[in-house]
Amino acid sequence: MGLIIELFRGSVDLSTVILVIVCGLGGMVLMERKGHGGIGFLLGFLLGPLGIVVVWLLPRKEKGPEADPSPEVDREQTPQ
Repeated sequence: MGLIIELFRGSVDLSTVILVIVCGLGGMVLMERKGHGGIGFLLGFLLGPLGIVVVWLLPRKEKGPEADPSPEVDREQTPQ
């Protein structure tokens, strides 16, 4: 218990701040590539390298037909 108190008593150094920001940005980039929102930054920021692994293991978000920017045209109904 004394070790935990000592950890919180000390100041946070710059390398820790840089690490959590980099992990947050990495989580955000991975989640954006998988089709999710900005929750990746939060996971990476709060969990650090473990958050990056969690984000990496999450499945890709499936795109529905409403997300397709180019709707398919039915060739049988299109007048020529």
